[in-house]
Amino acid sequence: MIVFIPTAGLGERLKDKTKYLNKSLLDLNNKPIISHIIEKFPLNTKFVIALGYKGNIVKEYMNIAHKNRNIKFVNVRPFEGKKSGLGLTLLKSSKFLQNPFLFISCDALIKKFNISQNYNWVGYSNKSAGTNYRSLDIKKKKLLKINEKSKKFKNKKTYIGVAFIKDYKFFWKETKKNFNNSINQGEVLAINKLIKSKSVFCKKLMWDDTGSTDNYEKIKKKYSKKNDHNILNKSNETIWFINNLVIKFSSDKNFIKKRAKRSLLLKNFVPKLVNIEKNMYAYKYIKGNVFSKNLSLKKFKILLSFLKKFWKINKPRNNIKFRSDCIKFYKDKTRLRIKMLHKRYKLNDTINTINNKKIPSISTLFKKTDWQKLSNGISSRFHGDLHFENIIMNNDKKITLLDWRQEFEKNLDKGDLYYDLGKLMHGLIVDHNQINANNFQIKINKNNVFLKIRRKKSHKICLKYFEKWLIENNFDLIKVRIITALIFLNIAPLHHHPYSLFLYFLGKKMLEKNTQ
Repeated sequence: MIVFIPTAGLGERLKDKTKYLNKSLLDLNNKPIISHIIEKFPLNTKFVIALGYKGNIVKEYMNIAHKNRNIKFVNVRPFEGKKSGLGLTLLKSSKFLQNPFLFISCDALIKKFNISQNYNWVGYSNKSAGTNYRSLDIKKKKLLKINEKSKKFKNKKTYIGVAFIKDYKFFWKETKKNFNNSINQGEVLAINKLIKSKSVFCKKLMWDDTGSTDNYEKIKKKYSKKNDHNILNKSNETIWFINNLVIKFSSDKNFIKKRAKRSLLLKNFVPKLVNIEKNMYAYKYIKGNVFSKNLSLKKFKILLSFLKKFWKINKPRNNIKFRSDCIKFYKDKTRLRIKMLHKRYKLNDTINTINNKKIPSISTLFKKTDWQKLSNGISSRFHGDLHFENIIMNNDKKITLLDWRQEFEKNLDKGDLYYDLGKLMHGLIVDHNQINANNFQIKINKNNVFLKIRRKKSHKICLKYFEKWLIENNFDLIKVRIITALIFLNIAPLHHHPYSLFLYFLGKKMLEKNTQ
């Protein structure tokens, strides 16, 4: 069995969702679409995958996630512009498809395959064909014609971009002979030619299309019901779970390089990396429960005891450079992130009324903030993203830290312990489970803002204990609260709407409360 999956295209119907990733790598239940496709086929299947847009990232992922599969990669150039198209992708791949093969679009999800290799066939759905889909003329299960996208065909059977080519020699002959037309028509041109001399049958398949923004969001929501992981992915960062591996992707190669280096510095506290590529790394799945599930005061106390050893808080060390790094990290970076959010939503830095309380502009709040106090941090080993989804405890009470930050203002070995404390407080105030369940509200009417989030009793109890613990261990509680507010402001532009705005106004409200 040979399966051909073209991934060279730009995925333009998905708009900004493919800014950092090829459309075949978009996430469904913390696993890329292409993996959902590949897993439908037996282990002895041979795959031919055409690479173009973000092709290096597709290849990196496949080499980690499906390294035991038989895969041939084909580089397609150009993959954009006038001379590019599916016809070119087919011809570039043709020398590896000199046998009967299955063609499947990288955005086509088929629930169950009943694949016959004895005849030519195309897949269809009873879902009404809209203007974004080709339609089929069918008579007694035989294909008469694949129609181009048009309003007049909207009530016909929908062609779903899946076809088995038994008569491959005829298929390639027609594709080459009509190359200019095949550029845009792709496999459809040769299939329509095939109908005139050979029988092509039609198979009804249960199909979901992930190729447009609206469709993808609907299907993602359907798949998320089975999701065991509360990962709030950023636009240029993703975490995938597949084949007993956890794979972390970032569009920033330097980010991945530094993460890999820090994994050695945090040895025995974080998982050992088993694969490192330019844009991603992988480690074996860690058994246990993340702290966000069934958080209790007992577990939280165990965590704080563990973190004391991790931080080495008995050896604080401050110096001029470290103080300067803290200012850059807390003040300068936050300003840049706020500018990003203001630009994204066309917001002005103005006075807001948040939950019936008047809150000054960010610039005013920054003037009130004691930056010198914030710069007086504690230099120590640090994690950098210490929220409860990144902390796992197994049945033996062993704790493992995940998804560590790549640096603290260019420092890999030392960071401000207060930043980890702020991240812990952030997780006690904003629970990712509640965000994923949409148990938060934000209403904006001009400059009036209303915020609300559901909080579990366990989180409230742990926060109360944490604040007491901070004081007892000679930490500055107000300073931790201010850093937590800055964290909310910092991460706001990195998340989806309306959660991004919720974080922004929550951070603003919290900063005002603690800088009076």
